Parts: sequence; structure tokens; C-alpha cells
Amino acid sequence: MLEKYFQNNISLLKEYGESLNFSELSSLRDLGLKKLKASTFSKIYSNLQKLSIPKNLSFEVSEGVIKVGNDNYLNQNKELLLDLFEQLIPWRTGPFQICNQRIDAEWQSFFKWDKIKDLLSTHKPNKILDIGCANGYFMYRALENNPRLVVGLDTSERSFFQFFLLQNFVRDKRLVYEPFGMESLDVYKDFFDCVICMGVLYHRRNPIASLTAIKEAMRPRGTLILETICIKGEGANAICIADRYAKMRNVYFVPTVEAVKVWLERSSFDSIEVIDVSAASVDEQRKTKYAPYESLEEFLSEDKKTTIEGHPLPLRVVFSAKRKKK
Repeated sequence: MLEKYFQNNISLLKEYGESLNFSELSSLRDLGLKKLKASTFSKIYSNLQKLSIPKNLSFEVSEGVIKVGNDNYLNQNKELLLDLFEQLIPWRTGPFQICNQRIDAEWQSFFKWDKIKDLLSTHKPNKILDIGCANGYFMYRALENNPRLVVGLDTSERSFFQFFLLQNFVRDKRLVYEPFGMESLDVYKDFFDCVICMGVLYHRRNPIASLTAIKEAMRPRGTLILETICIKGEGANAICIADRYAKMRNVYFVPTVEAVKVWLERSSFDSIEVIDVSAASVDEQRKTKYAPYESLEEFLSEDKKTTIEGHPLPLRVVFSAKRKKK
């Protein structure tokens, strides 16, 4: 089942000729496949194999909710499906509705999508990359612009199996999930028309090196859509996080908006624009049944003037930029 999915991905990508490093791609996928099979999610994989999902089930987006399946399938498989939904907790991005069962994720991801959808509809890219794609919410939304290919990168086994569950209903062959991270982006050199990178940059130890790696995966004059945490402030400055930021351990730098612009310029991007600046909101990020752990409400101080550690409050900022011509 998993082998067939990754084999189909290779077949799809071979339509693009010799521009990709297929030998390295196959090696990376083999490593990812081995990790997925040996992970603590083996029971979930076993349950996924029990699903016998008919073709041509409904797939639509309504009011930001990705909806797949129908009541007939639910009636036949309700116990197994509900068990899978719970085994895959936490659902970080969404929301989804699978066979009329709502999965309310921690993030109401349509807030972010609504900020970037006009960029995608304007540029109409053929080949899109979503870095840190989680369970594929933005990959599915990207299909609204009828691209030829949408590739997602993420190393989370849980996120992959959430995506794999959805993809068993949707079965859109244009969606390719790669179980590796940004460190291996060089296999897609000069390939993508558009890269979406949301909620990732502040987790990187070297933001300029990460942006440079993204740039190298893009075609000249390709579009980068970057969403990241910033802080208020003048000038190109960033705070260096010694321990945690909003209870996150893996945050290294939190920059001002001007600092991100400088990072983009130093990484060979131009035409840099700030698309949106918004305060983090509990309407967008909160605890739910399917994400029953601490969320934004617990990450901020009681008076909501700083993070719980006393750092400046996070702003969610969306940038767009173009890769410079070679």
C-alpha cells in the first residue's frame, strides 16, 4: 500500500524528464518508507490497510472545511474510521470532514489560506511546493488553482498518515508527499514555480541558509510565499531564544519584519512584499477535541501582553518574494 503510493509518485515525477535527481529521490523515499513502517504508527498503518474505499467519492471545500466521503461509507466503517481519527490525534491543521464526521484541528488553517489564495490565483503556478506541509491541508487547497503538481515536505509520521487517510478518499495523483525535510531540497533543484513555507522559518537554526535552500529549489522568477512569526520593532533586528518561545523548544530567532526582508535579500530574493500582518489569535489557534493539548491560550501571559516566558508577542506575517534571475 505505502510502496505503491511512493512508486506512483516516482512515475508521476518522471514526466518531468531528467531535471530531477531520481536516484537520490528514491533513496530518500526508501529511508522514509522504512521509518514509516517501523514507527509507533504501525497499528494505524494496519488499520488503514483494512479500509476498502470506493472510487469517485465526493471531495469539496466549503467554508474552509475540506470534505471527503459520504454517509454510506461511514455507515459501513464507522467504528474503524472513528478509531483512526482518534489514533491520529493531535490534528494540528484543518479542519476536515470525513464521511460527515468533523475533525476540528488546532489550527483553523483557512485563516492563513485566505491571506495567500489571491497570490496563487494570480500567478497560477504549475508546480507548487509546500514545506512543512503537515497533513496536507494547504496541498488540497492548492488544487483549487488546477496546478499540474503539488509536492509536500514533512518528516512527521503522524502528519503523513493523516494525509494518507485523506488521500485514500481523494486519490488525486497530482499530490506528492515527500517524507523528508528541507535538508534534502537539492533533489528538486530549479524546479518549482511557487514555494509555500508557513510556520517553519522560526524553527530553523540558520534562516538565511534555509531561505537559500528554498531559492535553489525554485525556477528563476518563481514566487515564494512565506509566513512566519515576527515581533514588533524598528530596524532589522531579531531576538535570540535561549530556551523557549511561547512554550516552543525549537525556536531560535524571532525577527522584526525588516529583518525578514534582509534575510530574503541576502538569500537572492527580490520583489519582496508584506502581504499581511496579524496578531496571533485564539480564533485561529486553540485547543479542540482532536487537538486536546495546550495551545495559544496557554502560550501567552495572563494579561496577554507577552508570551508566557516574557518575550514580545508573536505577529503572524505573510511575505511574498521572487527568486532573482540567474
